Amino acid sequence: MSIIIFLIVLAILVLAHELGHFLLAKREGVRVEEFGFGFPPRLFSKKKGETVYSFNAIPFGGFVKMKGEDGDKESIKDSRSFSEKSFRARAYILVAGVAFNLILAWVIISINLFIGMPTHASLISGEDLARADKKILVVDVSLESPAKRMGLEIGDEIIGFGNIEEFQKFVRLHQGEDIKIIYKRGGEKLSTLVYVRENPPEGEGSLGIAMNEAVSLKYSWYKAPIKALEVTTSFTYLTLKGLFSFLWNIVKGTGQFNEVIGPVGIVGATSSAAQLGFSYLLAFTALLSINLAVINILPFPALDGGRLLFMAIEKVRGKNFNEKTIGMVHTAGFGLLVFLMLLVTYKDIARLF
Repeated sequence: MSIIIFLIVLAILVLAHELGHFLLAKREGVRVEEFGFGFPPRLFSKKKGETVYSFNAIPFGGFVKMKGEDGDKESIKDSRSFSEKSFRARAYILVAGVAFNLILAWVIISINLFIGMPTHASLISGEDLARADKKILVVDVSLESPAKRMGLEIGDEIIGFGNIEEFQKFVRLHQGEDIKIIYKRGGEKLSTLVYVRENPPEGEGSLGIAMNEAVSLKYSWYKAPIKALEVTTSFTYLTLKGLFSFLWNIVKGTGQFNEVIGPVGIVGATSSAAQLGFSYLLAFTALLSINLAVINILPFPALDGGRLLFMAIEKVRGKNFNEKTIGMVHTAGFGLLVFLMLLVTYKDIARLF
C-alpha cells in the first residue's frame, strides 16, 4: 500500500512538471514528439495527433521529447523545432516545469488550509497560533513497547492534556503503574490502559511512543489561497536555503549523504504521512513538489537549470556550442544524477538494518 501511495504522489508531481513543459512547448509552436511518464524501457504507449504518450518501466521521473531540443541537424531551419525558437520562448518552456510544480504546491496548500493544514506549533505565532486547533499526535510507536502491545498507532491523537510537557509529567508521576490514555482515531474516541515502564530501553520513553505537538490551521475559501502563497514562498525559501547549505557542506567536506533521503526513504516518509492523515499527506506532497522544483532549477547538466545555463552562455557569446559536446555533457550529468540517486538509495536501505 505504501508503494502504491508513493507512486500516485510521484505520478502527480511528474505529470505536473512535464505538463508545464508540454503546454508551453505547444503554446510556442514546438512539435512535441513524446510525453513520457518514467524512463525507458517503454511498457506501453498511445499516439494521439503528433505526440506519443508513453508509460515507461523506471517510474522515477518523466520527460517531454521536443523536436530539435538536442540541436540535431535535421531540425535546423524547421520552424517547429525547439532549437529554432527564440531564447525567450525556449526559456519559458524550460522554466514552465519548475513553475508548474510551485503552482501545484500552492494549490495543494490552499486546499489544505481550507480543510485544516497541520504544522508544528513552534512554526507559527500570534493570530495564527491563537486560532489554531492544537493536537498531541503519536508519530512513532516502538516495537515491543507497552504502547504497541496495547494498540496505540501512528496518527492517534492523545486528548485530555494541554501540551506534550503536561502529558510527559503525568507519565513520569505514574512510573511502574498502569495509566488510562484517552485518544482519538478517525474521529472516534477510544481509551486503553498502558503500563509505564520504569527503566525503558535506551532511546525509548516509558510508553514507547514519540509525539508531536501539531496545530491545524484553517482559513475560509477566499483567505486560504492568499495564505497559501505566503506558505509556499516560505517553504521554497527554506528548501533553497537547506539545499545550498547541504551542497556547501559537501564542498567543504563536512556534508553527509545521511542528511538526504532517496526513493526508498521517500516511500517510508510518504507512508508515515499517510498514516497520520490525509492532510499530512497533502502537506508532504506539497513539500515534495517544492523540492522537485528547486532541484530542477539548479544549474546542473541534464536538469532544466543546466539547460538554461548553457542557453544563457550561448546568448552571451553569440555562438552555439557543438551539439555533440552538449549532448555528452548532459549525458554525463544524467549519469552522475543516477549514481547519486543509487548512492542515496543505498544509504536509505542501510538505515533499515
